[in-house]
Order: sequence, then structure tokens, then C-alpha cells
Amino acid sequence: MSSHTKHGRWSEPGVPHKGWRCVDFIDLGRPSETCGMCEGQEIRYVHVMEHADYPERIRAGCVCAENMEADTVAAPGAAKDRERRAKSLEARRRRWVERVWRVSRRGNPFLNVDHFNVTLFRKQNAWSGLIEDRKSGQKIFAKRRYVDQNSAKLAAFDAVAILKDRRENSDS
Repeated sequence: MSSHTKHGRWSEPGVPHKGWRCVDFIDLGRPSETCGMCEGQEIRYVHVMEHADYPERIRAGCVCAENMEADTVAAPGAAKDRERRAKSLEARRRRWVERVWRVSRRGNPFLNVDHFNVTLFRKQNAWSGLIEDRKSGQKIFAKRRYVDQNSAKLAAFDAVAILKDRRENSDS
């Protein structure tokens, strides 16, 4: 156990120390919240923890979540793994905008990635996009308009991530 487990709710009677499970994971974008368990660590990544014998959910940081998940079906290191995946996704998202996008004959920026064709285009003084799944042939047009090309690129990244996840879940 770390020094985190000596403060905050760790020292309150009636608060379980083990047997919690993570029911949600949130990236706040920057450290902007205090861990709800040790009440001392500023956190960016929130592990929303739930326990059958405790009436409320606790929003915890990685170290506390790791300790709270002990003695559950969660794999050892599950909290660290959640944060590692979130950091990896954020790094890929940053690189996505900086990638070299090719330009179509119509002058639209596009990428071919992971069996998806991603095309951005101007529409009524804004940016929009189209994602085509080359495996299924499904075409999905953006429902929103974006003020600039980079905002449209980031929205396309998020959409491709969701589509890839759906594809992987349907394949298994």
C-alpha cells in the first residue's frame, strides 16, 4: 500500500478498501480534479469506482483505483492499463492532425487508414466529412459542421476510433 491509502476516505470507517470495480473511465484533458478516495492527489484520468457495500461511486486516481480493485476480477494493473490506453489514444489523436493528408482531384484532403477512407470537404463556409468503410462499403457523412479543418480532422479521428471498435467487437 502506498501513502495514498493513509488519507481521505481511506481513513474513514465504513468505506471499503478493496473489492471495488471500475464502471467508467474519464479523461478530463488536464489535471483538474482531486481524487475522491485519498482526497489529496490531483488527477486527469478519473476511474469511476463502485462497490456493492458503499452507497456512492467514487472518482479516483490511478493509484487509489489500483488499490481499490484489489481482490476483484480486475486483472492486476488494470487501472494503469486504462491510463496507458487513454494516453496512447490521445497521442494518436494529436498525431492524426499532423499527418500528411493527400488531396483528391476535387481538392479535398483525405486519408486511407485501417480500411477506412476519410475525406474532408468545405460545405457552406464550414468543414464536413465522409468516412467510407472499405470492408462493408458503408458511407457515413458527418452530421455536424466544423469551423476549421483541424476540428473536422479530430472529429473524423473520433469517428474512425468508434467504427474500428465496433468492427473489432462484431468480429469477436
